[in-house]
Amino acid sequence: QRSQIYDTPVDGGMFRLAAASHDNSIVIYGIDPDQFEIVSSPDKKNVITKHDAAVMHIDFSDDGHFLQSSDAAQNLTYHNLGGENFEHAMKKISSRETADFEWASWTSPLGWPVYGIWSDGPAEVDINACHRSPSGRFLAIGDAAGRLSLYNNPCPKKGAQGVCGTGHSGHVMNVRFASDTDEVLVTCGGNDRCIMRWGFSSQ
Repeated sequence: QRSQIYDTPVDGGMFRLAAASHDNSIVIYGIDPDQFEIVSSPDKKNVITKHDAAVMHIDFSDDGHFLQSSDAAQNLTYHNLGGENFEHAMKKISSRETADFEWASWTSPLGWPVYGIWSDGPAEVDINACHRSPSGRFLAIGDAAGRLSLYNNPCPKKGAQGVCGTGHSGHVMNVRFASDTDEVLVTCGGNDRCIMRWGFSSQ
């Protein structure tokens, strides 16, 4: 990959890595789960080109057979990774078809479970990043106003009220919970070039 990469999730079985690219594509790599090394090179059969804007966020389904991806133009798209040569990857999948899917992670700021993180009117700001906590109880949001916000998961009602914290002097580019607890988060700033660690008590 020679283009800027925004996200690199690994499926639950640790056999595939997906790379979200600035060139509007998603590249699927095979990996060795024991050595955690890439064992396949990108070619046409494992490059997905459904998007018309830079791909920002990717999540695997629990079974590793599907992807959801969101792009810089705020489109949410689904992909079927079935078949030895990903022959179904370019087929269109509706959101209705994925309604009962369980997702191994949730990093997209788009979709029914995160609809409520967006607000209407003059207070609306761009949301750059989202992450579901390890327990599945909470959503962490990083926005263009430099805020870290926390919501209950799911959050389907638009304009929901969250708990907000500030620290960055500019937009928040990414946010992640620690892998094993809801009480530790990390955010990455943009113009301030800061990485911040946050503590959160759910009591």
